Amino acid sequence: MNMENTAAAVIGAITADQGSPRQRTGVEFGRVGYKNRLVANVLSCFLAISVLYEASAPFWLWFVMIIPSSIWPFLAYWRVSQASNPYRCELYNVYCDAVFCGYGAGLVAFAIVPTAAWLFMTVVSMAGLAGYRGLVRSIVLFSSGFLITFLFISPIRPFDFYPLATLASVVLMLAFGVQQALMFNQSIRRRQRKRDSLRKMSRVDVLSGLYNRGYWEGALKKEFARSKVLEHKEAGCVLLIDIDHFKKINDTWGHLVGDRVIRKIGDLITSQVRPMDTPGRYGGDEFAILLPATTLKEALDVGERLRQSVESVTQQDDNYPEVCLSIGLAAMEMEFETYSDWLEAANKGLYLAKSSGRNCVIASAPAGG
Repeated sequence: MNMENTAAAVIGAITADQGSPRQRTGVEFGRVGYKNRLVANVLSCFLAISVLYEASAPFWLWFVMIIPSSIWPFLAYWRVSQASNPYRCELYNVYCDAVFCGYGAGLVAFAIVPTAAWLFMTVVSMAGLAGYRGLVRSIVLFSSGFLITFLFISPIRPFDFYPLATLASVVLMLAFGVQQALMFNQSIRRRQRKRDSLRKMSRVDVLSGLYNRGYWEGALKKEFARSKVLEHKEAGCVLLIDIDHFKKINDTWGHLVGDRVIRKIGDLITSQVRPMDTPGRYGGDEFAILLPATTLKEALDVGERLRQSVESVTQQDDNYPEVCLSIGLAAMEMEFETYSDWLEAANKGLYLAKSSGRNCVIASAPAGG
């Protein structure tokens, strides 16, 4: 049971990448298993037919081999779709796959190359699912299916060699190997998408949809270093934005409306900036925008458009209180020793905007001025 729990955990880890509820992902895993099982059974039937044809096997043996192989993929998927625990059910389906592979090897009386092909499929599937324990379990189950059919059913001469079946075995192993490689590739892609999603979540502020403070300051550091190297040739600007009287909005309208205001301003900022710009939420009611390769006049225009946009939208929508922004900005200067000096200059502009009556955009004076 420990091995089964381990395998179920592995399956759960894989299917969790799809981001669906447990029951749904279990059935989805069963659907993937159904497709793979169907392909493997078609290839196995082709292999078995080649052996039976070369061995001039009786007609009834064809039915004994082909009928179960044709029905099993559909029966296995039906079991998963009806199971209360799809993961565990699919695990038992994989156990049955191992028995069926041994069953096929027994029917062809341990024809050497075909048996090796079926054993290869069994070992790869079980070891990939449950590690070394799966490897041992696969050999036991395969041997069980093989011994039952070899001792009590198969009339074929044992341990014979069949040229056509050998070719079919090579095709089966190559096809199965490609199938497993594609499954592995898909698993890697799912995990990569999951990592990308987590990475994005770690740098984005959930409420505003903008970058969080940590990521934004990191971008500011990089831009500061780049500007120092370029020596003003492509200097940018920083905007610091504050929502005027935001505490009063929260106290009067409630925090849910305050959250909607934050979200709306985030949307408006996103609509105003270029792909190369870096907008972020700097604090509770503060935002920041990094504008690379932007002159002071261009930055003032961006700030003014944003201020007017927020004021206009909130005045025309009854779901929002009237919202105004105070915006301070500063251009990059070679006199700045650290990125914090650049940020402090923009903060001085914001202080001037607030002390000048709010709802305005003001640039801080140059460091040398």
